[in-house]
Amino acid sequence: LKNLYVLDLQDGLTTKVPVKEVELGDAVWAQPVTNDELIFVTSVGHHLFALDTETCEFAWPAVDLGGAAPGSPLIGSDNMVYIGSFSDEVVRVDLLSGTSESFVQTQDWVWGAPVTDGNAIYFGDLDGYFYAVDTATGKLSWSIQPDGPIVGSPLVMPETVVFATESGSVYAVADDGEIAWQREVGGKIYTAPVSGSDRIIVAPYQADFVLAVLDQNGNQVWSFTPEN
Repeated sequence: LKNLYVLDLQDGLTTKVPVKEVELGDAVWAQPVTNDELIFVTSVGHHLFALDTETCEFAWPAVDLGGAAPGSPLIGSDNMVYIGSFSDEVVRVDLLSGTSESFVQTQDWVWGAPVTDGNAIYFGDLDGYFYAVDTATGKLSWSIQPDGPIVGSPLVMPETVVFATESGSVYAVADDGEIAWQREVGGKIYTAPVSGSDRIIVAPYQADFVLAVLDQNGNQVWSFTPEN
């Protein structure tokens, strides 16, 4: 799709029609994000769009990211938006002015959205590197290359950051880059781990099950396989 649609969730209709439709001109794969004032949309046509939440007018001209951006942007606490792309970098954009700059270079494409713990941003690339970058200084704190391409976004947990690899492994990394634990779930993992209470949920592809649930120490609690 190349449009952004705005729906009224309180109109009482069971069949929705858009109250607004914004033509972007680029294909969009990722979920838009908002800070309640602006809506940010990335595209595989190399752009970041920012629209006013009230009027849906463009807040500033689309930012050329230099490569396709299939993942959602990250809104930082520093009034910056961080976007990974297929230009082998993460771009930082000032959300007030739309001014952009290259934030950090990577070894390969960045597919998933970066995440933050408030001090650093974390993300992986298709060459299997996982990065931590200090948002205050813009300097690389550390990077590791465990065992395979990283497609999905990481998950920030209370003591660690968790990410999965295409090779079917799940890693938990401390804020100094040390691997706290690693578990081989199986299959190939392309989606982001998610948190449910104190559990970590992953959805592997081509495994014997469609969901695996780990505790915060990486021990598998249960898995789910549908009957059909």
